[in-house]
Amino acid sequence: MRIVLFCALCAAVLTAFPGNAASADHPLTDAQARSLLASLDLSRPGLAPVAAALKRGDAAAARKAAADYFRKKAAALPLPVFRGSCRPADDILAGRITVVRIPHVFPGGVIDWRFNPTRAPGRDLDPEWQWQLNRMGFWPALGRAYRKTGDGKYAKAFVSQL
Repeated sequence: MRIVLFCALCAAVLTAFPGNAASADHPLTDAQARSLLASLDLSRPGLAPVAAALKRGDAAAARKAAADYFRKKAAALPLPVFRGSCRPADDILAGRITVVRIPHVFPGGVIDWRFNPTRAPGRDLDPEWQWQLNRMGFWPALGRAYRKTGDGKYAKAFVSQL
């Protein structure tokens, strides 16, 4: 499952940025994309089109070829059918996160990774809440919901949080 999610994430990230500035819809800058492409082992079977595009200086074609490679790789790997509820993923989209039995709602569904609700007057600070939040234990719920429904909102939320 992790390999499939990684491949799907790579494909989504590689095709989500045509410009130089990172934004919610375009999570990587061109420089970051070049760095990601440079980290690939271009001698691997299937990545020859990426290497060829990079050699001729066509970054857009290289990103597209790499995204195609990762999409095909993800599609070729069998996954178990998920029959559970998408409610945990929908809660994440709404910003409703429970960590170490302490729930919190992030306004607008945007997670503040530095936030800790135990850092409040009258409460004992518990750094474990923030540590566990930043372990992203809720991300598999987004992957399962995407796998079950194919709804891009789950993949978009994952990429945005990443």
